[in-house]
Amino acid sequence: MTLGTPFIVIYKQLNAFLSRELAETEITATELLYLALLYAQDSRTQDEFCSAYCVDKAAAARTIQHMEAKGLVTRSKDEKDKRANRVCLTAKARSYESILKRIREDWMAAVTAGLSKEEVDSFEQTLTHMAANARALNTGGSL
Repeated sequence: MTLGTPFIVIYKQLNAFLSRELAETEITATELLYLALLYAQDSRTQDEFCSAYCVDKAAAARTIQHMEAKGLVTRSKDEKDKRANRVCLTAKARSYESILKRIREDWMAAVTAGLSKEEVDSFEQTLTHMAANARALNTGGSL
């Protein structure tokens, strides 16, 4: 079994798709991921982005800084933990929400074409399990 090649193909095709679809916006593919997390729940800490996407603090800080410079997010000190910053959506970022939702729906419709809902749900569960295993492997946890 070789899962590597299909993952690489999907990853590369997703990047090409997002580059094409996001060309009319100022948003990058990485920023799209951060916005998606904020659309699901606004006001997140930098650590939440690090945890969700398995990136280090410096990478998350750079992305958030670029988003702030574009007027997509604001940062403020967490009231409970003054060492942490809260990242919140701006009205400008909210104006992109429907466009980004359409892009996500178009991608999912394309890559799941010909699959039943049950197949997609099962595959999502499998990928979630595999992602947890991969995290454990690289964070010193056990499988």
